[in-house]
Amino acid sequence: ELKDVAGNIALLHQGLAKLPSDIVLPVKLTWDLGKFENLLAAIAAGKSFYDKIIAENADFLIAEARMVQKRLRSRQNLTVQPIHRDLHPQNTIYENAKLQAFLDFADVSNAELGRDFACACHRFVRQYVVNEGGAWQEVLPRGLTIFFEKYLAINKIPENETRLAPDFMRDELLRKLYSA
Repeated sequence: ELKDVAGNIALLHQGLAKLPSDIVLPVKLTWDLGKFENLLAAIAAGKSFYDKIIAENADFLIAEARMVQKRLRSRQNLTVQPIHRDLHPQNTIYENAKLQAFLDFADVSNAELGRDFACACHRFVRQYVVNEGGAWQEVLPRGLTIFFEKYLAINKIPENETRLAPDFMRDELLRKLYSA
């Protein structure tokens, strides 16, 4: 199933890239580092279990935020096109182990193609690792190889953009904290 979904995500991205240019899609706003630091400080004052976990890891989260912003800002000429922004196993329909449809296009917006590639890879490979069982240290590299090879055989993304996959994954996770 991982190979099938990676190929279909590549085809979806090719289709989204062909949307007429007069269709204006919103660009999701990025998070602001200063506001993020203020948010973490406010959470630190909270009393819930999750507030305490975030407070204990605030320095790590701020360091990650700074690193991600620096790395992504330094990159120019990334492929920007309409992307799904919410590709994960719960937004798919399968029949007889074959992907039939993607669901939930509410978040489609113009953003970096590498971002959608990275986030879909993260979510579907994570599912693959869970379903395969065994030592994740052995299963994870297999899953990544399957996803990357199948996707890139159909939809070429420049190597400099695929190398940003970890940064895009981190950025999306930080955005979720920022918008929570």
